[in-house]
Amino acid sequence: MKSRWYCASTRRAAPKSGSKGGELDLFRNNEIIYMLKQGGEAAKVNAQGVRSWEHREGTYLVKRVYGVETPEGSFLVQISAVGKDGPDAAEKGRSWYVPFFESSVEKDSLKKTNLGMRLEQMRYSGMDFLDKWGKMLLAGQVETAYLKTLEPKEDIILSSRVFLRSLSNALSALMDLDRGGMVNSIAACTPTDRGTLRQVELPGFELVFNKGGLLDFSKLTGDDKAARDAAEEALRNMLAHKGSATAVIAGLQAKPSCTRRLWSVDADKRVLLPWIAKFFSVHRDPGPITLRTV
Repeated sequence: MKSRWYCASTRRAAPKSGSKGGELDLFRNNEIIYMLKQGGEAAKVNAQGVRSWEHREGTYLVKRVYGVETPEGSFLVQISAVGKDGPDAAEKGRSWYVPFFESSVEKDSLKKTNLGMRLEQMRYSGMDFLDKWGKMLLAGQVETAYLKTLEPKEDIILSSRVFLRSLSNALSALMDLDRGGMVNSIAACTPTDRGTLRQVELPGFELVFNKGGLLDFSKLTGDDKAARDAAEEALRNMLAHKGSATAVIAGLQAKPSCTRRLWSVDADKRVLLPWIAKFFSVHRDPGPITLRTV
């Protein structure tokens, strides 16, 4: 089975003011949590017994092992539980909690299924594609980047048309008018200006890229309005390739933690893998150039 990647949408959400990511983010991105959530009702958990326990200064520490089976793979996980008697333990009993970050997958116990191995390959292939797509934009190859936002079949058709039109332009420039023949006749009707070429061969480019239709800023949050405005401006300038603008993107990188985001399958049986990209915006002003990581 071959993978064909394209960017269906680009969405950007900034963390709330003061949020730097912490234990909650680590919990969400933990492999145990991911596989249980992704497995859903198909996930099976079987108790394997107590690995160890100890009592120290009125506190019990119990370590149990559970076998987990999901469509992506199976593994053994050790879960720690801490129990403590309160002042009214006779009435309320012992209180327990799970120190999650002391729990872990047993070493060498993870065995991925064919589905799990295939998805892992697709995740890293998708990360590589997103990295290359960002480099297309940063290099000003906006037409090629736009084609990668289309359905694969449409991408192939339009790419061929753009290639043939560009080829005819290149050939016409190398031939004298008197000897051009049919090639010059075609070139006479061929727009050489990139903007005109987009209008003729890429009818959706204006809305999706120049007008920022690919972007959704509805979830852009944060107390610093200037930073929000600069981020939005920089992203719009990246799609429209306004390299001389005040705010521009200096780098774009997929976050590896996205390999733990839940995937889904659409009506056409295509796997949808969500990604979050980190970008670096440069704001040019009369003073020093500043670099923002968002």
